[in-house]
Amino acid sequence: MKIDLLITNAKQIVFFENDQLRTIENGSLACSSGVITWFGPAEAKPEEFEPVETLKASDCIVLPGLIDSHTHTVFAGSREDEFELKLKGATYQEIATRGGGIKNTMRATRKATRDELTAIGLERLRNAIAFGITTIEIKSGYGLSFDDEIKILEVIRSLRSLVPIDIASTFLGAHTLPPEFFENRQDYIGLICEKMIPYIAENKLAEFCDAFCEANVFSIDETRRVFETAKHHGLKLKLHADQLTNSGGAELCAEMGAVSADHLETISERGIDALAKSNVVAGLLPGCSFFLRMQYPPALKMIEAGIPIALATDFNPGSCMTQNLQMIMSIACTQMRMSPAEVVRAVTLHAARALERNDIGNIKTGMKADFALFRAPNYQFIPYNFAQNHIRHVVKNGKIIFNA
Repeated sequence: MKIDLLITNAKQIVFFENDQLRTIENGSLACSSGVITWFGPAEAKPEEFEPVETLKASDCIVLPGLIDSHTHTVFAGSREDEFELKLKGATYQEIATRGGGIKNTMRATRKATRDELTAIGLERLRNAIAFGITTIEIKSGYGLSFDDEIKILEVIRSLRSLVPIDIASTFLGAHTLPPEFFENRQDYIGLICEKMIPYIAENKLAEFCDAFCEANVFSIDETRRVFETAKHHGLKLKLHADQLTNSGGAELCAEMGAVSADHLETISERGIDALAKSNVVAGLLPGCSFFLRMQYPPALKMIEAGIPIALATDFNPGSCMTQNLQMIMSIACTQMRMSPAEVVRAVTLHAARALERNDIGNIKTGMKADFALFRAPNYQFIPYNFAQNHIRHVVKNGKIIFNA
């Protein structure tokens, strides 16, 4: 029986059954035509396998390919000057009030050409692959005008043909109010709802619509208007919810059937209850709390309530300038008290749910052959040996796309 790729004698294969992490010690797996055809103990490997390519993995463990379900990968410029201001005591909100923050990156991104943004995005996606990421979400949100939001989304679409991983695209026009609309914010919301969303949906430039629902950014009612328009045009919903203040974003996500509610540092008990009664995934971004020295989301309370937890980098220039999802796993363990098994599930199985993907995020016969092979003795070692990149090989759709 011919197969495309056979991975042999891995120290450990990590997979999930009924949402629970399971392992096979000294395991092997096979894939053909981009999907998993068999996995199990190495000694049980069928004799009839005739692999086109064999990958000996005796020094590795095999996880499902990592999924970074919340990023802002396409932007120009950097904000290390603001990083220094924060170290001197300036808050995120104070910097934004002075014209920095998102608006700083907006100016650089508006100035950048499509070719420049494509080159920047391509380099960052290659970095993401090197960290074991096989599926990534990318948001717009640094254009904040019709032409510049479309420019970013078209760059994201063009990047799909340049890298061997899957990219989910999200429209985040409601990221902040651009300077030209400071005196007439309702006109900008009208631009989003009446021009941007219809065009984006018609041209299939995004799968999701997101907003930053926060005090002094977009209110619950403004976010609801954006979301109602997005749903009408067939876009799925995600939300930057309850990050800096509790604004009821989690409850809005539950009410409107969002795919995920992200951030949730200040979520209320009522918000936790609302998410627990819904199908919304909680997308936690502890790298932001680490970088901004803020409180962390109450991960254990949400897990105890039965809410599925995804972890992501939130890679962006203002609050989390890292693409190292393995480091995010470590922060989630040490600062939010999540277990190694919970963080592995959060960057694979539950991260897939945060993107409404049911063919990735697990090692299971018939699913996409997306794997991350780590040079480690077991999965617990990844968050334990923190701030390192443990990747040895990355496999996407049954093909080796990266070797360290």
